[in-house]
Amino acid sequence: MSPEDPRTARTKARLRESLLAECADRPLGEVSVSAVVRRAGVGRATFYLHYEDLPALAVDACADVVHAAVDALHAWQTEPGTRAPARPPAALAGFLADAAAHGALYRTLLLPGGGGPLGERLHLELRARARAE
Repeated sequence: MSPEDPRTARTKARLRESLLAECADRPLGEVSVSAVVRRAGVGRATFYLHYEDLPALAVDACADVVHAAVDALHAWQTEPGTRAPARPPAALAGFLADAAAHGALYRTLLLPGGGGPLGERLHLELRARARAE
């Protein structure tokens, strides 16, 4: 897999930041592509060059929380037969505190029972981490 072009990476980062800023003001269902691209300073065609729709951008924007969740869950790991720690590990506590900032967006993408587009991504990353270990 070749590295991403720096211009593409910058554009995608601006779109992700723009979406998160828009979602701080209102739910994802009320956010428009027009508002996101206006805030990001890119054209609508550029948006569609990189993302199929707003939910695809939202999952990409929330990918960091998936990586943090996987790391936090693995920090909780104990040996079989040992008692769980009295307090959650610092990685898990930090993850939960940081996740609150975009909680409404995460709830839109992570459905009850772990479904939804963000849930699917989390499941895939957890499975990949488990297989690698």
